[in-house]
Amino acid sequence: MRRIAMLMLMVVTAGSLRAQSPEVGLWIGGSQYYGDVGIIESFYMPEDLAFGGFIRFNFNDHLALRTGVGFAGVQAADSLSVVPYRVNRNLSFRSSIFEADARLELNFWPYIIGVPKKHSLYVFAGLGFFTFKPQALYQDTWWDLQPLNTEGQGTNLAPDLDTYNQWSFSVPFGLGYKANIGRRFAVAVEFGARRTYTDYLDDVSGRYVDPTQLAAINGAVAGALSDRSINRAAGEDNTFYLRGNRETNDWYFISAISMSFKIFDNPERCHDFDD
Repeated sequence: MRRIAMLMLMVVTAGSLRAQSPEVGLWIGGSQYYGDVGIIESFYMPEDLAFGGFIRFNFNDHLALRTGVGFAGVQAADSLSVVPYRVNRNLSFRSSIFEADARLELNFWPYIIGVPKKHSLYVFAGLGFFTFKPQALYQDTWWDLQPLNTEGQGTNLAPDLDTYNQWSFSVPFGLGYKANIGRRFAVAVEFGARRTYTDYLDDVSGRYVDPTQLAAINGAVAGALSDRSINRAAGEDNTFYLRGNRETNDWYFISAISMSFKIFDNPERCHDFDD
């Protein structure tokens, strides 16, 4: 991540004096999660709404810097999986995500908004920051999971774990296609992945703790949501068994369409539209 930040700083510094008129835009699309909960055997399919806005600075025909903000929802349920272990574990969650990022876009072909008959495939990569808030449905109520410490974080049940932060950094990357519409408008479609630096987007990461002891510390709801296994013998629990996989962090993905508008007209680059 540090190398990406240094590369972006060098490119922005080198290109800032040559930047064309900036453009502003809005995007809307769908989001999807990939992590410890739910379906792992299917290809990416957007399940929740995502939307946001951005500003783009075109340094030249091939390189641009885009910064923006966005909102996305993600969700998953073990009950939808075909993996027996996950079905029996029976966990589920939803989370709202607010993100801000900066990324470099590399156009495959020469492209600047406002130049006639121009379009290009592009790839992008950058750095992002996001907040999240995992919740689970229990007895017809959505409960915030982080304060419940469902894996014993911050208690003597898991002394090596602190309560996790509800924010993290990410590395967004992906590809898309953009094209001009008239002198000052452009449209684009893109698919992007967000590699996050948290394993708690879904509130699932490590091992089970004793739900009875957790209930005594954090309340009955915490105990109930820590272990929702279906086939569990009476008087037994999953204490110390794996609940998630700490070795891998969570991901989320966004597919979107966008429209952008060039703030300042540039007649010398756009005169061909008048022909």
